[in-house]
Amino acid sequence: MGKTTLAAQIAREAEAAGRAVFWVSWRDDPSRLAQDLTNVAQALGLHEMRLQNVVKDVQDALHT
Repeated sequence: MGKTTLAAQIAREAEAAGRAVFWVSWRDDPSRLAQDLTNVAQALGLHEMRLQNVVKDVQDALHT
């Protein structure tokens, strides 16, 4: 069984148990990663100003 298959199975089980599940993709695409992390942060209620700071920090880290 591959890593992605295993992760997907665990995510389905966690979701069925009532837990929040977030799938963050990363394939050499910083904008996609930033968008996925933004979606998670918004779902968790992160304040907008803090969210902007986090997105900037992630983007800066990915470009170093």
